Amino acid sequence: MKGTLALTTQLACLCLGATSQAAPETAPPLPLHLPTEAPAPVRAVQDRIYRAALKQAHHLLGTVHPWKESEMGHVFLPSPRRRAE
Repeated sequence: MKGTLALTTQLACLCLGATSQAAPETAPPLPLHLPTEAPAPVRAVQDRIYRAALKQAHHLLGTVHPWKESEMGHVFLPSPRRRAE
C-alpha cells in the first residue's frame, strides 16, 4: 500500500511540475483532488490487488529477453533499409 501512496505522490508532483511549464495560452489543468485514506475493508482489497499486480509484473519481467538475430530475420522495417540503421 505504501508503494501506491508513493506512486500517487510522484504523479501529483509530476502534474504540478507540468502545470508550471504549460504554455500561457493554454487553459489551466483541472485541480488535483487526492482521495482520503480508504476504509479498512477497502484497504485490504486494494492491498491484495496491488500485491497481485506486483507478482504479475515480476513474472512478466522474467519473460523479457533481447531478440536473437535469427528471431529478427522475419521482421522488416516499413522504410527502406540502410546500412546506417
